[in-house]
Amino acid sequence: MSRSLKSWDAIRLVRLVAGIGIGFYALYSTDYVFLLPAVAFLLQAALNLTCGGSGCSTANSRKRVYGDVIKPYQSGNRR
Repeated sequence: MSRSLKSWDAIRLVRLVAGIGIGFYALYSTDYVFLLPAVAFLLQAALNLTCGGSGCSTANSRKRVYGDVIKPYQSGNRR
């Protein structure tokens, strides 16, 4: 059990706390619609799941937009 808990990072703990908190709120307020996101957060925390297809990640590389089309301005090119 301790081996499986060592690989937990901060966001995984946030998902666990959010799932438990939303679950308690759903049961306390008898608003059972909130059980769906609570179960989703708990499953994400327990199984270490994230957004499907790595949809949460951002691109690390910066692309130049139209870098091959737009030429830098040179003031010495007068006719």
